[in-house]
Amino acid sequence: MDQDVEAAGLMARPEIALARTVLLVDDDELVLAHLEQLVQAAGYEVHTAGDGHAALEFLAQHFTPIVITDLNMPALDGLALCRAIRQQVWPGYVYILVLTVHDGESAILAGLNAGADDYLSKRTSAAQLLARLHTAQRILGLEQALKLELEEKRRQSLTDALTGANNRRYFERQLQQDFKRTQRGGGPLSLLMLDIDHFKRINDRCGHAAGDAVLQELVRRIRHCLTRETDWCARIGGEEFVIVLADTPLAGAAQVAERIRLAIAAVPVVTGVGALAVTASIGVVEFHRAASRESVSVESLIAELDANMYLSKRNGRNRVTLPVPSTGARTGSRLQAAAAAPQPDRASLHTIVYVDDEPDIRLIVQTSLGLTEGLTVHAAESGEQALELARELQPDLLMLDVMMPGLDGPATLQRLRADPAITHIPVIFMTAKALPEDVQQLRAIGALAVIGKPFDPLQLSAQLLSLWQSSAAQPQRVGGSAGADHARLRDHVTRLSGKFLERTAAQAVTLGRLLESLQPGDATGVASMHEIAHKIHGAGSMLDFPAVSACAGEIERLSEHLLVAEPASGVASGRQIRERLQASIQRLAHAIDAAVAGHASK
Repeated sequence: MDQDVEAAGLMARPEIALARTVLLVDDDELVLAHLEQLVQAAGYEVHTAGDGHAALEFLAQHFTPIVITDLNMPALDGLALCRAIRQQVWPGYVYILVLTVHDGESAILAGLNAGADDYLSKRTSAAQLLARLHTAQRILGLEQALKLELEEKRRQSLTDALTGANNRRYFERQLQQDFKRTQRGGGPLSLLMLDIDHFKRINDRCGHAAGDAVLQELVRRIRHCLTRETDWCARIGGEEFVIVLADTPLAGAAQVAERIRLAIAAVPVVTGVGALAVTASIGVVEFHRAASRESVSVESLIAELDANMYLSKRNGRNRVTLPVPSTGARTGSRLQAAAAAPQPDRASLHTIVYVDDEPDIRLIVQTSLGLTEGLTVHAAESGEQALELARELQPDLLMLDVMMPGLDGPATLQRLRADPAITHIPVIFMTAKALPEDVQQLRAIGALAVIGKPFDPLQLSAQLLSLWQSSAAQPQRVGGSAGADHARLRDHVTRLSGKFLERTAAQAVTLGRLLESLQPGDATGVASMHEIAHKIHGAGSMLDFPAVSACAGEIERLSEHLLVAEPASGVASGRQIRERLQASIQRLAHAIDAAVAGHASK
């Protein structure tokens, strides 16, 4: 009775499907018809076979967990069928019930020894047959429950309980397998190591519950960025994760790493104590079958991966560090970085022209880069003015905002390359649209590098110098008065933050009025909304107002959709976007109020 209760409880679990499919095997068509009617009436799905060969062919194509077979059949009889079933591997257990008119002890023992689970005489009642089927169900239910329990325990032993990511045990086991596959001649294996920036500060200031929420959301965003079933992520420490990309070269891994970095930094993580801005530092390494005799191990890969991740930390956080070029013959884990386009010979970085139509951001960049001793930064508010300064000053570097009225960043670069007097000047773009495909397009038109917005003003100088050094330039020395310069920069940022909030509060009112007066097909009004939202989006990111920036970014995206939706989809679609715009503008106003209150309390 206890076993029946246990079986009933297990089979009642929703994840355990009861065995309701039966294969009847008998060479007598009348017996088959009678059994089929009887078993079907009890609620089973029934299939039939006239001999053992037909039964095996059916099982090979349609796995059936319960087989009821006669013993005496021509060709392949019931005993041979039992042995054949037991010799093969099936998706689950096959319960065999022998049904025969010969119910002597020798016949029963022969069937059981051949692999049958139960025996029943053809002279017994239909009730006994159905009772034996119930027994088969109970046993198969127990077998399936055991398999599920074992699988769940195995999964739990390899899964991080908090985040649902693979744990360190899985990481160590699976990475060895992926590594050996690459050694045997498989495609390149790339690894990413990710560490959450200032995670201890989150735990200390906001509590461990908020820290747990950040870890869980981080894993969700990482998984969203991994599009292939062969890619996997493991939590190997408190806030450290490793992403393994099979059959992925360094260039592809760099794109995935940047996509993950942006996914983490783009939107604050919602926790019980509010939305928290989160960034991560990422290191990358690649391994393929070594052409030299030098031994490459999993341990050496992890050591290099860890070093690259810490380089991202030291160089300002919220960035991706690729392997440095190797000077030796090794072709294993320390690989040559992707070849860059030929650059002119540059001894050092002395003069920069920075171009942006936002005066606040120009001031922040000038002050930030002014921390580097011997570096002079000139600012321009348009592409045309930048080209004039470039001809006059012959700077070492031109830094361009991508989205500017009139002559935008890419158009300015095109004009620069067409002018023999300044065509040699390298260009770095700064943009809030720094998805891998955007970066690839900007590099394709001749950019030296791309710096994503938002950036940390206190780390911009180090980030720029790192990019410059990686392109064969000489390092610059940060002056000894860096502490005072940092304090001055913080004061500038504080003052600009106040100005930004005052301006943005007025702009939010303007956005609301524009939406109220907007008429269908008014492209000019929509363009005005887009331009205002774009400025709030970018400046809010720079000045560390993530909620304000996120709301403005949503308005920017919706205004873009509105330009397309009304002509293409009609009034209904446009009305829906307007309703979403109204809600987004209201959220923006609330975010500004909260930011003003927070700024006043500092």
